[in-house]
Amino acid sequence: MRVMVQIDGAYLERMLSEEHNSPAVDYSKLVNKLVNTVITTSESDLYLLRTYYYHALPWIGKNPTEAEEEMYRKKQGFFTRLEHLPRFDVYLGAPSGSSTMTVPLRFSRKGSTFCCPRT
Repeated sequence: MRVMVQIDGAYLERMLSEEHNSPAVDYSKLVNKLVNTVITTSESDLYLLRTYYYHALPWIGKNPTEAEEEMYRKKQGFFTRLEHLPRFDVYLGAPSGSSTMTVPLRFSRKGSTFCCPRT
């Protein structure tokens, strides 16, 4: 059986920040642990097809502060490192049209773009 893991990066980041004081996470080990946990409760062999990680770069204004630029660079570097993990795809969302959260999110990866309507 093939397995796909989807990670809501913003939710996981917030949960880790609020509940566990923002520990460092080895995402490769986390996904392997999740898949191996399923394997032990399943009778068939499982194969990790892909991990999809969804998040967004932080918004910065036209005249960002040094702190905003630093936060943006750190996030960009983090997402780049995730993309280099085996079987990891990173999709970055950005509001399309305005900064309100009622608009569809536009996700893009390596030149392709698709929309996900918000509910």
